[in-house]
Amino acid sequence: MMMSPFLMISIIVLVGLIGIVSGAIWLRQYVRFAAKLHYDKGVAYLQTADYTRAEEEFSAALKRQSGMLEARYGLGCTYVQQQRYREGIAMLKEVVKARPQNGVAYYNLGMAYIAIGNLDDAQEVLKTALQFKPTMKEIHFNLSNVFLEKGDVKQASIYCENALKLDHDYVKAQELQKQLAEIRYVAPINLKLIRKALQDFDQNDAEFLIKL
Repeated sequence: MMMSPFLMISIIVLVGLIGIVSGAIWLRQYVRFAAKLHYDKGVAYLQTADYTRAEEEFSAALKRQSGMLEARYGLGCTYVQQQRYREGIAMLKEVVKARPQNGVAYYNLGMAYIAIGNLDDAQEVLKTALQFKPTMKEIHFNLSNVFLEKGDVKQASIYCENALKLDHDYVKAQELQKQLAEIRYVAPINLKLIRKALQDFDQNDAEFLIKL
């Protein structure tokens, strides 16, 4: 029995559509895979402080997949490490808007605000970070620094004590506590030292900040 021309054409069209759909699915999977490769390389470069290559890889990931939030976050962290604070802040603000419950992202944003001397926004953002990461000692410690810079020794002491409750051996908090105990006036924080601390951040001192 011969197949009717109509049926034959229908089968050809159906096979063609299946091929198109399969090709589109494969292409999407390939794009995601390629973006993930660039992202993983970016993380590796960020861990080794090779910020130029980290920026290249995160940017390449975003070219492959513009909606990849992890790559946007990595690029924001890279900008901060490069002292390109305003670019980093803009990128990190996009991340916390998309992930409003990510305490570590808020922490990084707060540190960037500290680096440019915007203490009011730093205070607000770090307090938000604390809502989601109440046991992250670095948040308490840096809030203590913010309040000290703003002249509120009482609040600075409270947050410093909180950091030490979480880690009795936290050397930075121990040193700050001694300073607060001896203080008779409020001396401004050296923002250059804070920027250096951002560059020299020890990832073993807390969870790795690139993770979302």
